[in-house]
Amino acid sequence: MYRHILLLIICMNLLPLYIFAQAKWKPGALPEVGIMAGSYEPSGDARATFLLSKNSWSMGMGAGIDWYRFKSVPVYVQGRKTFGQKKNKPFVLASGGVNLPTKEPAQEAPIFWPGIRLIDSWAPPVKTAEPGWYAEAGAGYGFFNKKQRGLTLSLNWVYKSRTEWYETDAPSIANSNSKDRTTTTYMMNRLAFRLGWKF
Repeated sequence: MYRHILLLIICMNLLPLYIFAQAKWKPGALPEVGIMAGSYEPSGDARATFLLSKNSWSMGMGAGIDWYRFKSVPVYVQGRKTFGQKKNKPFVLASGGVNLPTKEPAQEAPIFWPGIRLIDSWAPPVKTAEPGWYAEAGAGYGFFNKKQRGLTLSLNWVYKSRTEWYETDAPSIANSNSKDRTTTTYMMNRLAFRLGWKF
């Protein structure tokens, strides 16, 4: 699944990269790893962003894996702005997109015999996860060479959401096939410290 998403993002960037290259937008990439802290136990993420840069502006899109609370795949667009004329310079960034869920072990029905899943009235309900939102805003500092490539450090506020639901039999005598749906939405705000390398 992750390979298909990353391949789709790369393909979506090929044509825009060519078009913007003709307008003197310089293509590049920024892989990053991060440590996240919030109301749940600390965790991390890893991601790659494909950027087009011109003067002090950069824009692009990317995807990654976010392990905080629930493992998920954020897919986002991002804009960056650097300040100053020196090689080493501060920057600000903002991202927005969708947070794609991955299946957790608790979402599957338990196995009581190899290859056979337990479906019974006393078995725990099977949960279904739906995509949520992903947003980010932050600032950092880049240690660049003459070609504007190099190390980046950033501190960001990062938000992601996830919605889960499951159905149970409704206590109805008239219609024995009716279902009750229980929905839970998780909204996670984190602070992320990221280390990256801009190509």
